[in-house]
Amino acid sequence: MLLLTPFMNACLSNLKRTKMLLIVLFVINSIPSTFLFRNDFFFSGEIVWFCFLYLLMGYIKRTGMENSISRKTSLYMTIGAYLFLLLVYFGTEYLSSMNAQFASVNTVLELSTYYINRYHTLPSFVCSLSVFFLFEKTKMRYNKTINEISKGCFGVYILHQAPGFTKFMWQEIFKTQEWLYSTNYILYYLGTVLSIFAIGSGIDLIRRKCIENSICSSSLVKSINERLEKFYLGF
Repeated sequence: MLLLTPFMNACLSNLKRTKMLLIVLFVINSIPSTFLFRNDFFFSGEIVWFCFLYLLMGYIKRTGMENSISRKTSLYMTIGAYLFLLLVYFGTEYLSSMNAQFASVNTVLELSTYYINRYHTLPSFVCSLSVFFLFEKTKMRYNKTINEISKGCFGVYILHQAPGFTKFMWQEIFKTQEWLYSTNYILYYLGTVLSIFAIGSGIDLIRRKCIENSICSSSLVKSINERLEKFYLGF
């Protein structure tokens, strides 16, 4: 993303071209996965999707579209999209309990959690976008504690989304499959989430305090940063 940022910024200088590119990327990433129940990105991959999001937000800000979206509209969109996800989940689970053939299809295609687990599908995309605008339109006071905690969020994301570690974390460390249908599911769920967040934040704190400062202060890194800034400013 960092390497591609200057090229995407250059693309955003032409809003008409950006609009056409956004339409193409949206059709490629969201439409097939939403209606064909594909478990992958079909024609592209995660990096293309994140580039799409970067260009989308840049386009929205440069055209002023965010000013036309009210907080009330964002709230209704969020509730509607979330209720749809819940309806799909509980609806497919109910139909699975009533029909064995449908249950087998649900197991293969993961219909009940399909839209929840795949953020590039249309329902999840609408839900996440509306949540973003909802908080963007909400005036919040400065809170030092929240700001300190939020510094470690990116580290938590990197830790628990690492492809080589995700399966081991959920299946070997927290053993989610063993408690999934337990009566204490909610308590275990909350405890797992809080544990992952606390561990991830702690690791990121060590990185920021013990590693990042020493690396960023080195002459080599400063030299690289200066060259990258000159390269970026050239676009």
